[in-house]
Formats: sequence, C-alpha cells, structure tokens
Amino acid sequence: MFRFSAVVASIHAAQALQCSDMTTPSACVGEADANAQHDCAWLILEGKCSHYQSDRSQKSPSTCCSSLAPGSHCKHTQSDVPDGECSVPIEDGSGAGYDFQYARRMLHFAGAAYCDGSQVESWSCGEHCNNEAGLEMITYINHKLAVLAGFVGYDKQQDAIVVSFRGTVSTSIIDWINNLSYTKAYPWSKYPNAGVHHGFNDAWNNLKSDVVTAISAIRAVHSTTKVHMTGHSLGAAIAINAAMDLKLFHGLYPTFVDFGRPRSGDAGFAQALAAEGITGYRITHHNDLVPHAPPEAMGFYHTPREVYYAGSVADSYTVCDGSGEDPLCSDKCSPLFCTSVSDHLEYMGFTMGGNNCAGAASTVV
Repeated sequence: MFRFSAVVASIHAAQALQCSDMTTPSACVGEADANAQHDCAWLILEGKCSHYQSDRSQKSPSTCCSSLAPGSHCKHTQSDVPDGECSVPIEDGSGAGYDFQYARRMLHFAGAAYCDGSQVESWSCGEHCNNEAGLEMITYINHKLAVLAGFVGYDKQQDAIVVSFRGTVSTSIIDWINNLSYTKAYPWSKYPNAGVHHGFNDAWNNLKSDVVTAISAIRAVHSTTKVHMTGHSLGAAIAINAAMDLKLFHGLYPTFVDFGRPRSGDAGFAQALAAEGITGYRITHHNDLVPHAPPEAMGFYHTPREVYYAGSVADSYTVCDGSGEDPLCSDKCSPLFCTSVSDHLEYMGFTMGGNNCAGAASTVV
C-alpha cells in the first residue's frame, strides 16, 4: 500500500510539473490537440496552468478556469474564454456615487496631460484647459528617455492634489497593444499576491520621484491629503499603480477617475486596492480596444467600478457591477468587436490626444 501511494503521488507530481510547463491557455487546455493529455486546467485569474486536481486549481472559482479533464470543476472547456466570463465581485455597493460633472473635469485634466509642458503649467493648453479652471501650483513632469509625461497641481475647487499622466504617444496604438508583454511585478510586500503589469509599473517608477516632490511642494502650502488620480490609456495604467504607492508609503488618500485604461494588474491587485480603500471609476467607451489588453485569460483583471458609455452621447452611461469585468458593459463586445481605435480616442464627446492642444502637433494613436 505504501509503495502504491508513493507511485500515485509521484505520478501526480509529474503531471503537475507537466501542466506548469504550459504557458498559454491553448496549450494548457489542449482542445485543439486530440493527442493532448487533458489533465490540466488554465486558471484565468492567475494566468497559469495547473493540474486539475491541484490545490491551486481547486481554489479557483469554477467560472475562472478551463479544463477538459473528466471530473474537473471548471465551467469552461475552451481556452478562448471571452472577457467577462470570469467574474469575481470585488466591490460592494451600488456605484451610485458617480458624478458626471466631476468625471468630465477629470477628463479635461487627463486630456491636458498630452499638451506641451509650458502650456500646461500656464494652463493655456487649449480646449481641455479652457473647459476647466481652478488649478494652481502646476508642475509638468517629463521623462524624455521613456517618453512619459504628466503633471501635478492643486485643485482649489476640490481642495485636492491632482495627478494626471499622459497616454501613449506613438505611431500606432495597435502596435503598442500587440507589443504588450504578459509578465507581472509584485512590488508591495504587504500584498504579495497583488500582481501588476511590469511595464506599467516601470513607467510609474520612472516618474515617481518627480511626482512625489511636486506633491510635497503643494502640501507645504495646502494641508490636504486628498489626491485625485487620472489619465487616459497608458496614463490611466500609470495612475492606478501610483495610487497604491501614494497610499502605502506617503500617507495620502487617492481616488481615481480614468479613461480607456488597459488591464494594469490582476485580481489580487484589484483586491488590494479595495482593501486600502482606493476607489473610483474606470470609464470605457463602446468598442475601445485598449481596455481588453492584456487579455483576461493571461491573468489580468480590471479594477471596479466601470462606467460604460455605449455611444457618442456624453451624458448617457451605465454604472457597471462591482466585479471589474461586467459582461454587460465594455466586455460585451468581446471577443470579436473590441477593435476600435476611434472609440479609444473619444471620451465623453471630447478627443483625447495632442491634436486639440494649443498649437500642438503631437498625436495619440
């Protein structure tokens, strides 16, 4: 009996090791390979493959794993699970606190980040600056080597510090999406299971010192601890990473409203933000392709709460559920129709990018 148990344990260990070698959903599930060993399960929340009987697999919600193994508890049997099919409630409440006017103010702060530094600091950047007044002590942040930028200012209307990061300035947003890697960093010892996209985290680290210095200068004059984070596209991903650092290490209380954010981390990151009381709204527009990258199946998961604009009417929107991946909001275009660049470049009736800055020629695409 002892020898038999040892043999079984050895077989299970070998099977588990074989599964862990699979790095893509299709290889793990093996539905297209009649000769594949179907003892593995792809765990969507982790973006990893494991034996279907492993502790790791058993702890996965059934809606968040795929397997062809007989007896597997996984709901899905295909590797190409559409966005929103893995739903893990992270935030309670109705989301009734969404303020359209405040969101539009944050949109203009996000849009202004695309403009020239001197225009931002003098608040003469064109459409976005003209639509919103009340910023003081503005410091433009620019990391030329990494093509990153943003600004920090004091919003006297809100008695809050505003931190806004610029989105991607490139020749092709599609190329940028295609070049995103799927690797993660785990930067917070308090939350060892909170994974964030390593590239977005690196971008924040490149800007962190200058942002913290600018915040300290404002706090020397204004005692507020409120920080309102925003950004569009890449800028939104940087902002949500920054929010965690500013809360954990600088005694500040950040909230966020951002636009067209890619998936910046995993479900562990979303849960860590909720545990720290970092809340806000992630605004999406119709078939914008960027919120669907990197793929949910590779272990990336949005933070709640999403506010979804289905059309071009600026004040017509849906406040989505608290899962972060509501299949009735932007995820409903998955997997075939989440391909629009034009929807990514228009939010709440305004164009995002450098073309509407005062005399600027740069473009976000």
